[in-house]
Amino acid sequence: MKRALCILLALLLLPLPAVFAEGAEDVWSIPKDRPAERLTDSDVMTRITVPMGQSIRLHLQKTGGTLYLAWYEIPKSPALLKQFDADGTVLSTDPVGKEGEYYVSVPLSEQCAALSLEAKNAAYTVSTLFVSADAPDPAYGFFASAPEKADLLLVLASPKYEFEALSGLLADYTVEHGVATAIVYLCPGRRYVQHESRLALESLGIHTSPIYLNCTDHEFNRLDDVQKCWDPTKPVEQLTELFAALQPKVVVTMGAAHDDVRVTYTNTLVKLAAEGRKLNLFETDPAGKTVLDFTAPLVTFDGQSAVSAATKAYAFLESQRMFQRTLSERLTLSRTDGKSAASLFAGIDSQTLISYQAPTPTLVPTDTPTPTDSPSPAPAAKPTEAPTAEIVAAKASDSPTEAPSAPTEAPKQRTGLFSCAAKEEPKPQTTETPKAAQTTLQPSPKPEENPTETSTIAPTDPPEPTPTPVPTPTPIPEFDTHFLNDGSGEFVSTDLENGEWIYRSEILAVEIHRRETTCVHGGKKEPCVYYVADIYERGADSFRPTFGTEQHDGRVVATAQEMSDRAKCVLWITGDNLINSDPEIKSILIRDGYLFRQATGFDCMVLDAKTHSIRIVPAKSITAEDLLESGVMNSFSFGPTMIVDGAVVERAKSQRRTINPRTVLGMVEPGHLVSVVVDGRQPGYSMGMTMSELIELMESLGCTVAYNLDGGMSATMMFLGAKVNRHGEGIDPVSGNPNTLRQMPDGLSWGYSERYYGTVPASEP
Repeated sequence: MKRALCILLALLLLPLPAVFAEGAEDVWSIPKDRPAERLTDSDVMTRITVPMGQSIRLHLQKTGGTLYLAWYEIPKSPALLKQFDADGTVLSTDPVGKEGEYYVSVPLSEQCAALSLEAKNAAYTVSTLFVSADAPDPAYGFFASAPEKADLLLVLASPKYEFEALSGLLADYTVEHGVATAIVYLCPGRRYVQHESRLALESLGIHTSPIYLNCTDHEFNRLDDVQKCWDPTKPVEQLTELFAALQPKVVVTMGAAHDDVRVTYTNTLVKLAAEGRKLNLFETDPAGKTVLDFTAPLVTFDGQSAVSAATKAYAFLESQRMFQRTLSERLTLSRTDGKSAASLFAGIDSQTLISYQAPTPTLVPTDTPTPTDSPSPAPAAKPTEAPTAEIVAAKASDSPTEAPSAPTEAPKQRTGLFSCAAKEEPKPQTTETPKAAQTTLQPSPKPEENPTETSTIAPTDPPEPTPTPVPTPTPIPEFDTHFLNDGSGEFVSTDLENGEWIYRSEILAVEIHRRETTCVHGGKKEPCVYYVADIYERGADSFRPTFGTEQHDGRVVATAQEMSDRAKCVLWITGDNLINSDPEIKSILIRDGYLFRQATGFDCMVLDAKTHSIRIVPAKSITAEDLLESGVMNSFSFGPTMIVDGAVVERAKSQRRTINPRTVLGMVEPGHLVSVVVDGRQPGYSMGMTMSELIELMESLGCTVAYNLDGGMSATMMFLGAKVNRHGEGIDPVSGNPNTLRQMPDGLSWGYSERYYGTVPASEP
């Protein structure tokens, strides 16, 4: 081993000309021998962390090109990019990693044959890094640069609030009216969050980059923690500099009365940075007097409303959004100086804006009518003139405007963000459709030459019309039958008597069934009741880890009800007890991208959100750091592993031989997971299962992978907030253990629903 390390060190110390052999392929040198594919793929979750003082080196096959780089997290200190020619001479040394910049593209020197990216003063984590002569594939997500000037500035604690709090403002304002807009986020800087933000913005047609101030914290919902972590980043100074550079006329942020402490703190920082500046500063306020209506049809969205366009964009925020969330059709705001304003740009002349457009619908050509004797040509429609009047305050309409059947008229004057007075154009004249032409009589058939013989032509029966064949409908694959496929939202059905709980949406289906059986324990038949939840996922990821406290510390416990209520989830099951107990039998624990335990002595289960699947990571097969950098967001460790690749793990049958309540998660195929919760310790109702019996059950359900989670009196299944399974009372006379439900530090949940009904189960869909 030492000899190998010495050889590797010698190679790295060789002068660069010795490495640059003509015609050689690109050669990577990466700390800890991480695979280069993590940098060259388009997966935003895979990345490589380079410790301070080390570097990534790349020897190019061809000189020149452009370096494309995307940080996983914006570094605290810029990295140093060095370019070398074929002789190993340093061509340039430049800092890379400007604050707020996730994407970097650097044109390389035509003589550049190698480069290095050094973590000079701080470690960095990079998600994408490659050199190409061509523009990168859109899948890599490289944005255009952020705007240098803006009339409207949005300052938010997270990308999701663009839609959750501001609804259709961007669609109606930035896109429909073309107003120069800049967006600033003060949030933990992870690439997958801003990648979703990019997809959401581009779905609206916004291609400029937001600005990230990268105010990182521990994601605890505690104001003291946020203040402690954000203060060193000096966000007030950063915002002050942005205000000076962008020179916005209007700034919009969220009100202080919010349950997210980052929103509260962001609101405070914005007010401090805006002091002494001439601008209209607005904040969201349910009682505000500035009302923006997002229900009118928009030209740039083919007649869709702003709230409809925003809802579609919101769907791209898979890791942040609340599923089935209904965005508001109206937005109410207040000016922070206490002045009354009916619109954001009240008192500001539209001619002073960087850009503004009054959208004109494209005239749809009609079919050319059949010429008549006196055709009346219609005059050509005049183009709509851009407004020159001052943007005036106006009250928003209380009722939505119906979308026109065809956009052949200039848009009507409407109220809201821009209530500009536009000239009403004359309607184009229409020509009446001419009546059908009269039938022309055809000459009679010529008679035969013999006049005495009259031929009688027998009338021909009209042919029977051939029936139009009815197309055979394309059968829906069995997997898709579990979902709603008509865009109808959500379906919920609860049948307590027969033990059936059903939930369906377009992306998630949960089907729970109660089952009863008997198990033979010690020669005695015992009743057993268990619950099987089939989980079907497609499209967006619907899985979320839950925690006993908003501090996510892995130790503080809470009831299943509290965790389910906080998540408003469709399905909730018991987790692995995180780091609250039994650390000696646990392996790598990752939750929501954070590492709680890095020991590798036991198997762990990884839940892969991209493929909606689970897989088993064998003991001592990978380090926790490597697992994180491979893109894993959630791993669980309790065990034992029951089934792997369709094969039963025989040694697991001899583990946990006692009869107990159980929780297990398995997979039939990607997109189809199965969770089973077994009731136990309740004589006459259900005593539980041994591990061997549970393995046989999971195998009979078709699971190709299965992993045991925390059981005993922790074993719980919740459906839309109602506990599905049953716990006893007092002390079990057989085991001497309490039958009452325990509090826990964590759980697994799927879905988010506005149909969440808490402790009282719904009896009807």
